[in-house]
Amino acid sequence: MKTFISSSLYPNTSIKEAITNCQKNFGNKIEISAPHKYQNIEELKKIFKIYKEKKIEFLLHNYFPSPKKDFVLNISTSNKYILKKSINLVNKAINFSNFIDSKIYGIHAGYFSDSYADKKGNFVFENKNIGYIKSLENSINFIYKIIQNSRKKNVKILIENLFPFNNEVRSLFCTFDQINDLMKELPDDVGLLLDLGHLQISCNFFKLDKNKEFDKILNMFSDRIYEIHVSENNAINDSHTVINENSWQIKALKRVKGATTQDHSERKICLEVRNESVTSIKKCINLLDNI
Repeated sequence: MKTFISSSLYPNTSIKEAITNCQKNFGNKIEISAPHKYQNIEELKKIFKIYKEKKIEFLLHNYFPSPKKDFVLNISTSNKYILKKSINLVNKAINFSNFIDSKIYGIHAGYFSDSYADKKGNFVFENKNIGYIKSLENSINFIYKIIQNSRKKNVKILIENLFPFNNEVRSLFCTFDQINDLMKELPDDVGLLLDLGHLQISCNFFKLDKNKEFDKILNMFSDRIYEIHVSENNAINDSHTVINENSWQIKALKRVKGATTQDHSERKICLEVRNESVTSIKKCINLLDNI
């Protein structure tokens, strides 16, 4: 198992620059994630075709390929305009995943409110809150709207667990119970992208034991976990720092290693870090590769 590096390490760059830096510093496994400068699909295909010939393995994550006019992807929105844009983006991501020979594509679970991104990239949520039940219902309906395309393209949809923002509950899919609420209503071929850093924040916020929460997720959904995101934080803010050998996430990864996926494909591990040195990231990747 080799670790993927997230291209979000190089934000607001062109996709070519981000891929070049990731490959030069960290190898041939790269997860493409926002934010990157807009390019149309045909331009992107030409770029990725070159890198595919160099045997680089790609995954796509959430907000990519990005649209010309930015918005915040929200699979639980009640806003028809945002819903249409979200479905369009996700279907393009599914189609592009097929083009780059990726069998999985992970998206964020939904939010109770729509939002926009400020100049620093932070989400600013509307005051209007549609609540947990309606958000859950909308997310279920969203997945059923795109599932046929994902099956046709042979790209498995993964839902990523989220966490409370700024000490406010703004999203679905934060705890085991919330994950179970959504997953039990979706087809078995919809998978889980388990973000261990997000789980750490959620458990701290809801006063839950992270080891017990992880155990419950693993016991119920181990065969549906097709990807894991790894990054350290202070259990309050999603700071995306490197982990060390003493992190509980290392122990979690060792436990999930023995569990097979439904289709027996290799589970992907992605290091999702920001503002870290190349040296510290290489050390972290080496730690993960040697689990």
